[in-house]
Amino acid sequence: MSDTTDYDFSNGFTQLATIIQHHQQPSFAAELQKGIAKLTLAELPLQKGLQQSSVALDDDLSVMLRTIKHEGCVIKAVAAISYNGMIAGCSCADDPTPLNLITEMCEVELLMDTITGMSLVTLLE
Repeated sequence: MSDTTDYDFSNGFTQLATIIQHHQQPSFAAELQKGIAKLTLAELPLQKGLQQSSVALDDDLSVMLRTIKHEGCVIKAVAAISYNGMIAGCSCADDPTPLNLITEMCEVELLMDTITGMSLVTLLE
């Protein structure tokens, strides 16, 4: 059984803290899925997960939770995230490169501390 001392949450974030407080509610999975979709590039490793483009965008995330496990004071969740990326041009006024969006997908693991509300996200490869 894991407790929070098994993980270093010092570089974590608290944006999911309100949702984590309700981890024993039946609606937790649905609320967690919505909460992850509202996270930004600062919290999610979308840039590292790029496969086909060069710049990750966080304006249209789609999240599918794969697993949620309670291990003591820590909740572990794996989620697949679909998001947009683009191939950035040179940003010149006459740059002919169109700004086409490319759909990207990555899988992440979230560790959530039920005591402090801190969360960590890592890219699964």
